[in-house]
Amino acid sequence: LLVSVGLLGKSFLRLRAVNPGFDPQGVLTASVSLPQVRYQSDASVIKFFNSALANLRALPGVRAAAIVNVVPLSGDFDRTGFVIRGKTFGTGEQESPDRYIVSPGYFQTLRVRLRQGRFFDSRDDERHPPVCIISETAARLWFPGESPLGKKIRAGAASGDFDSWPFREVVGVVGDVAQYALNLPATPQIYMPHAQYASRFLTFIVRMDAAPAAFARSVQKAVFAIDPEQPVYNIKPLEQIVSNTIAARRLGVWLLGVFALCALTLASVGVYAVVAYSVAQRTAEFGIRKALGARSGDILSEGLLSSMPMIGAGLLGGIAASLALSKLAARFLYSVSTTDAFTFAVLPLLLGVIAVGACYLPAWRAARIDLVIALRHE
Repeated sequence: LLVSVGLLGKSFLRLRAVNPGFDPQGVLTASVSLPQVRYQSDASVIKFFNSALANLRALPGVRAAAIVNVVPLSGDFDRTGFVIRGKTFGTGEQESPDRYIVSPGYFQTLRVRLRQGRFFDSRDDERHPPVCIISETAARLWFPGESPLGKKIRAGAASGDFDSWPFREVVGVVGDVAQYALNLPATPQIYMPHAQYASRFLTFIVRMDAAPAAFARSVQKAVFAIDPEQPVYNIKPLEQIVSNTIAARRLGVWLLGVFALCALTLASVGVYAVVAYSVAQRTAEFGIRKALGARSGDILSEGLLSSMPMIGAGLLGGIAASLALSKLAARFLYSVSTTDAFTFAVLPLLLGVIAVGACYLPAWRAARIDLVIALRHE
């Protein structure tokens, strides 16, 4: 149990330290779904979200605001088929990328790093040529050994029917963003400007100075000012969304830790009881040793040393069992070996120290026993 807690705990700490590719601190998310009956044209959809973003950016304490169709690590996803002009892929090589519909300022709001080219800006609208931005992984997979800037990509429905979709020029490359889980490898990703791909189902991403939860009502009012009939839902801090992705692992570590603590307590009490009984059985012997000149320190050493074979055998057996059973936890570990040297060195040492401590009190009591009482002991 202790080794399992050590392995899973170390794995959890490393997973929590993983950089998701964006900064979730101080960011609030809030979703809106515009009904097609009320917003029939792309222009009306674009106007609504642009107006709402203007209201959000005008709020005191708001640093930046943007929109996106899929929030990273939220559990949602939007994958699309794609075609690259002048390029063909072999069987199984064309992995569908995750598609994000975003507004200008999205990358700056989440602090996603720009690797090449530029971010989206106000010129990327329906009056200008279609553009897109891809992730580092997409650039590596699709354009190995060459710059992706200026390349043409057609991306549309996942069905693969792209005839009605335009080719988009790659104008930038950004850092990979974790979409499905912190412990999974990065997937290829493609970003399109909302002004060129109007979506009715979007989430506001608002970065602010104060605690995000305190701005929930202000965000709702900013949207209601544009259309009071449109509900704003799924209002939650982005940091909470990221934390929820490892909540099950956190709970597992805590539960296993509680069981391990209970087992450690039982083991300590058990060792103490066994050693105390063993020492009590030798009380007359210790009296004779004292009568023959043994010092209290000698009795203490004898009481402790007599317990060492039991402790050593228990530790060796526990280490061997842990090495065998730790393989069952392999699928739950992240960046930690099932034979992690630190865990298998420190935790047995800790348990050994606790066991020796449990043996010390009976031995100490035996060393301090009165000679006459010891000799009279039946």
